[in-house]
Amino acid sequence: MSGLKEKVRAEWSKLCALPPKERPGYLWMYYKLWIIAIVAVVGFAVTMTWHAVTTPSETWFFACFANVTEDLGEGSDLYNGFADYAGYDLTQGQLLFEDEIYCNPASASTTGSAYYEMLIAYLDGGTLDVLVMNTDDLLAVGESGRLMSLSDERVSDLLETYSDRILTVEADLEGDGTLTEVPVGIDLSGSLLSEYYGGDCALGISANAPHTNQIALFLRYLFS
Repeated sequence: MSGLKEKVRAEWSKLCALPPKERPGYLWMYYKLWIIAIVAVVGFAVTMTWHAVTTPSETWFFACFANVTEDLGEGSDLYNGFADYAGYDLTQGQLLFEDEIYCNPASASTTGSAYYEMLIAYLDGGTLDVLVMNTDDLLAVGESGRLMSLSDERVSDLLETYSDRILTVEADLEGDGTLTEVPVGIDLSGSLLSEYYGGDCALGISANAPHTNQIALFLRYLFS
């Protein structure tokens, strides 16, 4: 510690001995890495503080649209249309549309896929409400147990409303080898999203969805 103090004193003496106009150049020449690091840390802290202060803490709804090339995120026609339809006050809460997930659980290995790992984090983390994918990919996710059964009392009204659009997977619910058909998806052909998926898309509800009371509203918007 004493050695560090001596070094600081020596550097301070050198700086004070220089003409005032030469001091900035000296500091930059010998300490630019430290200066850059400090500025970066301060800038990061300011940015994080600004986001914490200005970003609404409540989330109204969170949907993931996997494997689309068009922008469906914040500011898109789909985003603004649903926000208006639902009557969300976006100064009080967030509407989250994720459109940058690209993976094909049904046809390709997902090992090492950062996109797939991100999707699983959304599903397992209890933040995502609904997932939209091509039908085969959505059913592959459903087979993993990560999609809510539409017979769940929280969303069971959807079974009757969309009875002609229900998609199922076979699952061993009792662990005894007996396979049971479980309704995990809703066919979205003909909806507002159909054109973005070439007509083949379906919606599944995350098994850990936090806003199940908003899903019927979202589906009504898609078929409006």
